[in-house]
Amino acid sequence: MKSFVMMLTYITRIPYFTKLEYDEQTFAKGLYAMPIIGIFIGMAMAGAMWILKDQIPQVKAFVIILIYLVIVGGLHLDGLADYMDGIFSGRTKDRILEIMGDSSIGSFGVIGLCLYFIGMYIGLQNTSWQAVLLAPVVGRTMGVWVIGFGTYAKKEGMGKVLIGYGRPWHGFIMFFILVTGIYIWQPALIKPVFATLLVTVLLLRWTTKQIGGITGDVIGAVIESSQVTWLLSIILIGG
Repeated sequence: MKSFVMMLTYITRIPYFTKLEYDEQTFAKGLYAMPIIGIFIGMAMAGAMWILKDQIPQVKAFVIILIYLVIVGGLHLDGLADYMDGIFSGRTKDRILEIMGDSSIGSFGVIGLCLYFIGMYIGLQNTSWQAVLLAPVVGRTMGVWVIGFGTYAKKEGMGKVLIGYGRPWHGFIMFFILVTGIYIWQPALIKPVFATLLVTVLLLRWTTKQIGGITGDVIGAVIESSQVTWLLSIILIGG
């Protein structure tokens, strides 16, 4: 339970009013909780979609994005922007990591965020409440996948504990649970979830080739980009 709460307060802005003493191993064990937390985020987003069912799609998409941002904050989006700035800088590995660690945002980071919000805006207008509910679950399952299969690219950093703890079987188990649940509940969404995994695997391989591993920023970028990939793949290949 403590691991769950630590992860909840780390990757969302949901408050927990009892003070917890931080422990690296306890926090790392909360890896399993990421997709579960995604379910609660997805329920809030799908609930808003149902409440606004009589509104035009553009309004629904905008409000759902706002609700998502209120719940999760900007942690993963910051990672996405830092990742884009670094990976597309065309520099050496050490320089890329240095750019990713810089708190300021550059042009590629802005472009990445713009593309992200455009993708979310389009995807949320053209899909079902079931797909919206699953979007944060898929994103965080892909986050567990890269944590399990990735190696840490730096000496120190926020993501070192999670990436050092994660193993490939974490990724396999979480993905198996996700696919099984989708097959039972919404089998039409099987193809999009495998398409999202394919994009995640390719992104992990390419990033590892560029910087020799992954970082906390890469995890955040994967979580957010996977949600967009999931929503758009449903439109492109069906579901």
